[in-house]
Amino acid sequence: SRVACAIERYTLESAGDDRDRIVWTGPKGPGRRQLVILTSYDEGETFTNERTISTDLAAYSDLTKLSDGRLGVLWERDDYKYITFTPLDREFLEP
Repeated sequence: SRVACAIERYTLESAGDDRDRIVWTGPKGPGRRQLVILTSYDEGETFTNERTISTDLAAYSDLTKLSDGRLGVLWERDDYKYITFTPLDREFLEP
């Protein structure tokens, strides 16, 4: 089923970061299950490094870069009953 996903520029080499990164979040599995995050190093042409945020029901998600350099993921869970905020560090994205 259709669902709103999120995409955000995470790092920018021209701004002093080690490389360009764009990240995407959305449910992977059928029935809006398994919220994942993927990273692009080629300006969105391809996405790799799939990491699972949750294996449960997960619907809409949004992303923001936090002031401490981590990513913040805001997402719906548990059959739309809760909005959850999950901070992620770069080590989670690139183990």
